Amino acid sequence: MTTYRGQDGSVSLAGTAVLEVQSWSSNPTLEALDDTAMGDVARTFKGGLANGTSRFTAHFDGGDTSGQVALINEILSGTPDGTVADIRFRVSATKYLSGAAVITGINVGAALGAIISAEFSVQHSGVWALTWA
Repeated sequence: MTTYRGQDGSVSLAGTAVLEVQSWSSNPTLEALDDTAMGDVARTFKGGLANGTSRFTAHFDGGDTSGQVALINEILSGTPDGTVADIRFRVSATKYLSGAAVITGINVGAALGAIISAEFSVQHSGVWALTWA
């Protein structure tokens, strides 16, 4: 069994790495459509539409203009679209989940004795892909 180290993971936007990433998670989902009918003795389901959310946490870096700042500006500008065309959650250089996403939230926080952090949340938009080369 092959294993991977978290330290090799990263997040990128349109091919540019987001700086200072500490962790990420991605949760692709598929709707379960209930097709149970009267007379059935158990519920049955069919797959529906793909969906999902992802999030990542980073040390806040206001100098990361093509990464963190670009995402923050998507929220602050109130842009109706707000879609990032290519966001990648990497396990390694050639292994990643990717697709388009809408930036849904950013939480910047500070605590005494800690590095200021920023947590970014995205809603998947369209079909996502798993690349495992």
